[in-house]
Amino acid sequence: MIDINGSNASIIDYYKYGFKLLNNSVFTINDGLIESCSTVITNTSEFRISQIDSIVVYFIDNVEVKSVIVSNENDYRVGAGMKSLSTVLYIYPYNLSKKKAHFGIKDLHYFDCGKLNGGFNFVANSPISSFSYTYQVSKDGTVILTGNSTSGTVLNILFTSTYGPGEYVLTGTTTSFGGLTFEKRVFLGVKCEWVDVDKYTLSPNNFSIVRNNQNPSDYSYAKSSNVLLNTQPNGWIQLQPKITNSTPGVSILRTSTYSTSSVAPNPVEQYSFITFKNGINNFLMWTGPSFGYSIIPSNSVMRLMIDATNFKILVNDVLLNSNLNRPLNTIMLRAHSKAQGHGFENVITSFQCRQGQEIFGELKYDLDGYYHIMKNGKINIEFIQEYAPSTLNFTIFNEMDESVKTNADFATITTNPGKNLITIDVSNNTNCLGQGFFYIEVVNDKKEKLYLRFYNDYSGCVFNEEM
Repeated sequence: MIDINGSNASIIDYYKYGFKLLNNSVFTINDGLIESCSTVITNTSEFRISQIDSIVVYFIDNVEVKSVIVSNENDYRVGAGMKSLSTVLYIYPYNLSKKKAHFGIKDLHYFDCGKLNGGFNFVANSPISSFSYTYQVSKDGTVILTGNSTSGTVLNILFTSTYGPGEYVLTGTTTSFGGLTFEKRVFLGVKCEWVDVDKYTLSPNNFSIVRNNQNPSDYSYAKSSNVLLNTQPNGWIQLQPKITNSTPGVSILRTSTYSTSSVAPNPVEQYSFITFKNGINNFLMWTGPSFGYSIIPSNSVMRLMIDATNFKILVNDVLLNSNLNRPLNTIMLRAHSKAQGHGFENVITSFQCRQGQEIFGELKYDLDGYYHIMKNGKINIEFIQEYAPSTLNFTIFNEMDESVKTNADFATITTNPGKNLITIDVSNNTNCLGQGFFYIEVVNDKKEKLYLRFYNDYSGCVFNEEM
């Protein structure tokens, strides 16, 4: 035992995660450090520490006050102690020899849409001693790799064209330690490609969406170009709900369906997965043909597993619900948020990137927070021609409102009455824009100006400012 009366004292030895009680005040213990806690306690207050996989959640009077991520490679033991006027309830890692061998994942790379550039390395280790072992790697239930190795050796399964997104299971068996078997599960997915982004920011990476500060009374919107076809038997989505402590509000992830035979698909709502904060608790609620809800820890990892007939909802690998019926049509994702800083981070999926069907941005009479992500050096817009066939007149501006290209820089584009799906190629050095934000201004036959803001992600050409 050591004296921990000081509110900012460092804790060593056993005290890693837990509560400290002193003079009618409560402090939380996080990785050996005492932290302040604003919760008011009474003589009858109850304290609870709950561990689910790698998440430790602190409760006072059945209300979550904190959650932290811990190593799930260790076993933990609960204890209590008293020194001077303070009392401690804690958990601490112990008896590491019970997990003599484990897999660690290194250099995890998710797939970009349309590219086989994902993969990971793995290494087996033990806190006790070195060892030899055999291993087996399975993808979606099929064995794809076997071999022999020694602890500490990094093994590489970065992919070329052999494998792809899926659920990978690593199984090792030691040739010492009495033939101990150990396992690791890895969900290696495609980065969700968000398109038609309105009032969201792609942050902290391009497969995360976080509500920005435009028109706070309106919902933000984004949809995925990734789809699970109705002919595909299985699929999954993994994400981390982004819920801020300071702003009340909701975020909604919708699994919507549409017919692949439609040129401009009209999604039909199926299930809505809603995340929000009520008091200091984070909630996940699901609605649709069935309804349910659950309190979820902060820093949660949510996963939707889809098979031929059902949806399953897991949070931190804990199954919450398994009786959601799978819809018949192709599934896509749509997202909405109505609170600044809320959204969905690190969204990866086994859903394939849409192929054979380009997504065309909608022109509007005013520029707003909406922007379209243009892929492969192609500006895709939908233009409605109300009169006789005519030449499309347009100007492309950069984010400094400077004109960089006009229709005179391209071959003539003729529009016909009705809907026109138009592609403007900026992938060559002659018409190159470079990566960044731009907007296009189109003038119709009534001299009305229509706009679309877009992000050009293509970097395969050289932009010449003098052209």
